[in-house]
Amino acid sequence: MVAAWDWLMEDVKEFHETFFKGGFDYKEIKKKNVPLVIINSTNDPWIDFNKSRGVVNKIGAKFIAVEKAGHFREKDGYKEFPKLNEVIQEAFEDK
Repeated sequence: MVAAWDWLMEDVKEFHETFFKGGFDYKEIKKKNVPLVIINSTNDPWIDFNKSRGVVNKIGAKFIAVEKAGHFREKDGYKEFPKLNEVIQEAFEDK
């Protein structure tokens, strides 16, 4: 997951409520027993870095912090995302 969150963002509440209504079923996510990785930027303007780290414990994910990557958009310098490709390959290379 990139720029992961599990809280309703009040400043965009109307938009978020169209697809996010009350959290996730963390027990069900953990039961899937698939590799879970969360990649977040230290300076994402929308996703609180420390709150996002909290999601890691709830779902048993690995956390990767990327320094000053904004929201991983092209205007933040992310036209390509080689770290994401690397993480995906590592997670599934033995599968």
